[in-house]
Amino acid sequence: MGRRNTGERLGSISWRDIVVVPRRAILKYHRVELIPTYNVSMNNPLVQHHGWGGIINFFLSETMSLGLEATYYVADDHQALGHRFLRGLDDRVLPAENIYRWSGAANFGYVPLYGKFAIFNRWIAQWEIYLQGGVGVIQTEWVNRDPDPNYSAATNYDVMWHLDLGTRFFITKWLVFHAYLKDYMFIDSFEPESRTQNDGVPSGVKQFVQNVTFGIGVGMFLPTNFEYKYTR
Repeated sequence: MGRRNTGERLGSISWRDIVVVPRRAILKYHRVELIPTYNVSMNNPLVQHHGWGGIINFFLSETMSLGLEATYYVADDHQALGHRFLRGLDDRVLPAENIYRWSGAANFGYVPLYGKFAIFNRWIAQWEIYLQGGVGVIQTEWVNRDPDPNYSAATNYDVMWHLDLGTRFFITKWLVFHAYLKDYMFIDSFEPESRTQNDGVPSGVKQFVQNVTFGIGVGMFLPTNFEYKYTR
């Protein structure tokens, strides 16, 4: 009995039609991702910061991207936590604390893990884990201990860098859900312990700050469709 040629057709099926590894269901190469975001600080016991913003990513490949991000922080009295007042009662002096106004950064992202899973044996969900880092600027402002209007609050513009860990869940070929942790790091200037009434804005006390935030977002890829440029 002779050996069967691998190119021999079996009815209407050829061995060449059998694909062991299927194509990726979604491609990101040379597409732009727009992501409205919401995030909240996690590690500050005195003031909680809520931020609204956006991220734009351009994918150099399926795993690497360049991006820009910007966040506007809701800075009002409702951000102050009860711990700040209780700390003032215990220590007889309010602790120095800053609120955040806005921040912006340029980012580089890398996707080390990609996968999929079945939902009720009916749908296939695509997901990936990404790492991101960047550098930018953040504006902060003193929360004055003394409510006297003669006391001036200092505004700081600090160089900021961050490291992120996030995940994408692909809802469709162009719509994705994001969840991430970001660690923003910078050296900030805080109000000194002693200030006289008419001393203006003295030099603050420098301190290294880590602002760890949790955020979510819904992203949209443009163009909304794509096509494979290579055969399988």
